[in-house]
Amino acid sequence: MNPESNNGNINGEILFLEEKEESDVIEFLPPWKILMVDDEEDVHILTQLVMRGFRFEGRDVKLLSAYSGEGTLKIMKENPDICVILLDVVMEDYNTGLELAKYIREEMNNHLVRIILRTGMAGRAPEREVVAKYDINDYLTKSDLTSDRLHTSVTASLRAFRDLTTIERNRQGLRKIIDSTSSLFKPQSLTTLATGILTQLTAILNMDESSLYARSAGLAATKDKDQFIIIAATGQYENRIGVPLQQVVSPQIAGEIQKASEMKKSLLQEHSFIGFFRSGDGSENIIYLKSRRPLTKLEQELITIFANNVSLAFDNLYFHNHQLSLMKEVKSNLEKLKEKPCDPEKINALIENLNRVLGV
Repeated sequence: MNPESNNGNINGEILFLEEKEESDVIEFLPPWKILMVDDEEDVHILTQLVMRGFRFEGRDVKLLSAYSGEGTLKIMKENPDICVILLDVVMEDYNTGLELAKYIREEMNNHLVRIILRTGMAGRAPEREVVAKYDINDYLTKSDLTSDRLHTSVTASLRAFRDLTTIERNRQGLRKIIDSTSSLFKPQSLTTLATGILTQLTAILNMDESSLYARSAGLAATKDKDQFIIIAATGQYENRIGVPLQQVVSPQIAGEIQKASEMKKSLLQEHSFIGFFRSGDGSENIIYLKSRRPLTKLEQELITIFANNVSLAFDNLYFHNHQLSLMKEVKSNLEKLKEKPCDPEKINALIENLNRVLGV
């Protein structure tokens, strides 16, 4: 990764490091799911043969089969991450495929999946008319369909699906950051703030994925004397609150966290993020998040944006606590003044105003 590609900074900057993987990190990405919809078994068998060994961007393809409109909808509900549909027109009815395409777009509101229409009766579904009326992404006639033509169409469709998904994930990620900002800047304790940060970071990384490979774990720790103590945690660390960080993470991670602490900088790696945040009072805090798959460029950018808000939130917490401490001190001094010869009514008015500000 190129450090110069990142413009965000936290307490100075984020360093991008190459990461030595831990043994428990799952390094595979899920296959692209392609749904074959056709009432002829031979078409399914032939498609499986043609697509055998097909890969796109280093990922395999998983072929799913449906033989009717009802079966198609059932599989789609069970697999919301289907990327491409190879859709026959004529099944139960002459227009079953077209009605399915309309239902998927309008009723299921799925505009990401790419729909490739495959028909053996082009006369009943003229290409120009079908493409104009329905949200179809490609049109193939079975009589002219070759292995190369199918591969080309699927590749183009997967590329379009990838790009549209990236745009949608970007939109969702930025929305989550906007939504989370208000909660980060509410008056709250350090533990509550740390918990909220971990929750928001996890939500950003797992925006639309729930499978095991995508799950992450994280912790937040604050420095007490010479060691970091965990104050909030998720995933595999959630039962270790109150425990010294060095006793929970591997020596490798402990070393990287120590490096971030010594350099006073955050570290962003392929599978993890170590955020270093120093408050105005000098207190040091660590946010560590580990992903079970490589972080995409988009996710790294979202973490960078979010982490800048986190830095401001820590400063805001320090400022709030500092102001609260000052106000309590003023109140205490005013109460002491009541014991001396002065105007007690004015002093009582000041104390009453301070009580209202402090909410006591």
